[in-house]
Amino acid sequence: MKHILTYLLLGASLLWTSCTDQKPAKVEERIEIIVVTNVDKPLVKLDGKIQNGVKKSFSGNLSKGPHFLEIEYPGYEPYRLRISGDEISPMEIQVNLMPKTVPFLVETSPEGADVFVEGQRRGISPLLVNDMAAGQYKVEIRHSSEFAPVQFNIDTRKEEPVIVKQVMASLAGDLQINVPVAGVEIFLNGESRGTSEKDNDSILLQHLAEGKHSLLFKRKGFKDVSKKVNVIRQDKVIVDMPRQKVIPGSVIVETVPAGVNVMVDGQHKGKSPLSLKNVAPGKYQLKLQLNGYDTKIIPLTVLADSKKFINEKLTRNSGTINLITTPPGVKVYVNDQLLGVTQGENIQGRSITFSNHTLEAGKHSLRLEKKGYAPVRKSFFIKKAVVTNLGDFKLKKIWSPTHTVKTKGGTDVREVRIVSQTATAYEFEYIMQNKRKSRIIYRVNKDDIESLERIIIDEKAKE
Repeated sequence: MKHILTYLLLGASLLWTSCTDQKPAKVEERIEIIVVTNVDKPLVKLDGKIQNGVKKSFSGNLSKGPHFLEIEYPGYEPYRLRISGDEISPMEIQVNLMPKTVPFLVETSPEGADVFVEGQRRGISPLLVNDMAAGQYKVEIRHSSEFAPVQFNIDTRKEEPVIVKQVMASLAGDLQINVPVAGVEIFLNGESRGTSEKDNDSILLQHLAEGKHSLLFKRKGFKDVSKKVNVIRQDKVIVDMPRQKVIPGSVIVETVPAGVNVMVDGQHKGKSPLSLKNVAPGKYQLKLQLNGYDTKIIPLTVLADSKKFINEKLTRNSGTINLITTPPGVKVYVNDQLLGVTQGENIQGRSITFSNHTLEAGKHSLRLEKKGYAPVRKSFFIKKAVVTNLGDFKLKKIWSPTHTVKTKGGTDVREVRIVSQTATAYEFEYIMQNKRKSRIIYRVNKDDIESLERIIIDEKAKE
């Protein structure tokens, strides 16, 4: 019994020793991941294996070591992530899938239409839209009032580029304007639409809104004309420009000297300075005439709605004489024609300068006369456009009677000058008509005088 117990204790000891020498089993380390997405029920692959039952988020335990996460969703760019396995557990991953964009191009005829996508204006055709996710979209094209708007759908769900070409139906017509002359500017509803470049030109205005329009024609030198037209949809209306009336011009004539006779095509229009209005455009012959000056003929071109200025200086075809007389009041004759009378007093009883500008070139004769003075005669020459100073003429005073007298019983009437008189008698001065013209003074009583008359230029008055 004692041996049995010893063996039992020895076996137990050996068993204990055997148990205490054995190593404990190793526990495997794992990482918990939590993935959250922005889409519902995406396709999730972990190390190539599809994870079932995933909604917007899922979680799982991964062993240490590298792993590969893939997330896909229709219409979105795929998401891929390599997990090294060294991350701290739990590992949270926020995944925002980006929509996959598919470009589409909108072209229109005519170009320049406004393009609206889902009600928002995106630009003018031709337009490339490259920032929208694959899907179906409502597109509307709007042009001017000349075209009907167009609506259609674009489907890019196949994730392939789409090109749309749209011809817009015209709500407008065309207008052809026939213009007979060049240089006419045409206005449509107040807006300039072009100018005719040649005679018998045609100007085509396209895509005009249906209905009534207003045309205005402008041309320099002519009055504006207007015309109403009615444009028909998808048709061409042809109109002729109405006839324009010319706007007359004007001519202003100024000359040196003034007072020149103005002739236009042989018709006397007046004297300068002269303003001629309402002159029809065209070519004329202008003639300027004045005595003592060369006639000037000028070609004149008058333009419509314009003002022509003529400023001419005429050249003398005569000469000028200047002279002074002592005393003033002397009659000046040239070639026995009275030119005038010297005027006023300058100094020492002299006249102011007497001038005449109308004498023709050549030889002339001058005669100066004043009653009571001896006349003066002189010959002189005139040169064209030259001033000839004839000088200062001092006229000699001569004896001249003031009265005629006839005595009682006498047989003749004498021309005498009264030297003096008293209450009863006159003292006369008389010139004897002999070679020496002797001057005699004699006295006559008033009672012995039969007649005594004053000598005057215009009339005689008895005293």
